[in-house]
Amino acid sequence: MANALELICPDCQTASPPDNRGGVRCAGCGGVLAGPFTLCPRCGRVNEPGAACAQCGEDLTVSCPGCRLVNWSGAERCAGCGRELDPLAHAFRPVGASFDLRRQEMVRSVSALKENEERESQARLETLHEADRRRRQRAAETAERARLKERRITIIIGIVVLAFAVFIAIGLMLIG
Repeated sequence: MANALELICPDCQTASPPDNRGGVRCAGCGGVLAGPFTLCPRCGRVNEPGAACAQCGEDLTVSCPGCRLVNWSGAERCAGCGRELDPLAHAFRPVGASFDLRRQEMVRSVSALKENEERESQARLETLHEADRRRRQRAAETAERARLKERRITIIIGIVVLAFAVFIAIGLMLIG
């Protein structure tokens, strides 16, 4: 199984770490898997060759204590003399630092997500309240129109009945 700093060859399935120049050649078949980049040992971000990680700011170079050659900070041995480059820092720093970074990033991400969801939820709630207010206003206006219409109909019926009664009374007077 490959660790976080190794790539798997698609041809022979061999895990291969980056070399001191940041490229990766398959240890099994010799194929080029990636080439020149600098992989940050702290956060795992792939960077253009340079002195610092674009994401976490980690220094991506280390000088060999023996020959002073500048090597990639994730290298285990010097490309010039083969001397081991701080084995304890290489062994323990990437795991702890990357875990803390990822945890902090996740906390920030979750907090931002919660804030965004809260804003969107408030906006949806305000939209629903406004739609409900308009619906109630339209219902009240419709009820008022219906009440006025019933009143007019009642008045018209009253006038018709009164006119009919007057008409009958006049008719009875003329007959009688």
